Amino acid sequence: MEFKRINSGTVRCIVDQEDMVQYDIKVEDFFKNSENLHEFLHMIVERAVEEVGYEPKDLGSLSMQIMPLPQNRLAITLSENTATSFSDILDNIKETISDMDTDIANELGRIEQAMKAKENRLKTRPDELCIISFENYEVLTGYAASLKDVQGIMSSLYHNRNSKEYILVLRKGRASKERFERALDNAADYGKFVSDREVFAENVKEYLDCIIKTKAINTIAELA
Repeated sequence: MEFKRINSGTVRCIVDQEDMVQYDIKVEDFFKNSENLHEFLHMIVERAVEEVGYEPKDLGSLSMQIMPLPQNRLAITLSENTATSFSDILDNIKETISDMDTDIANELGRIEQAMKAKENRLKTRPDELCIISFENYEVLTGYAASLKDVQGIMSSLYHNRNSKEYILVLRKGRASKERFERALDNAADYGKFVSDREVFAENVKEYLDCIIKTKAINTIAELA
């Protein structure tokens, strides 16, 4: 189990399979409000205090996000958010899991399939940031070709080697609200909403392969 301090209010914990076996935790447990899972989450907070001096003001203000990593690992990010109660932690986890590597996906089974069905359209209308996944490059090029005006919109493209998906990070940038919303409307027809949280964008940047750093949509449209 590895800990990394992101900033004063955020810390990331990398959990591998040995850690999950040691604490008798499975991926399915993240979908259940079980006592065993709550003990595991509290243990992570306590370890974060010991390892990197993390000092959350109130457990009730913590939000948590999870992201699949290569080699069957998970990145669990803790951040202080006064608008999020500790009882909402599991809901945040459900919303942020997108796709797993082979071993973990096999464990999820029916639960994963049900979640994918719910993610087939955008669920929120982010004001500044939106992270979207595309099943393959062909679908991604279709989306880029569908956009007529992306002036001012910032975009970066990443690739998930495990799931083979392409992850597009969109930022409103200098674009008008209407132009950014049109880009999100089109995205709902081609991809799946992943997150509108900055901490998730940092996870993508750190752990996935960057394909196109800037003006990704423009570049893809030109190559299509």
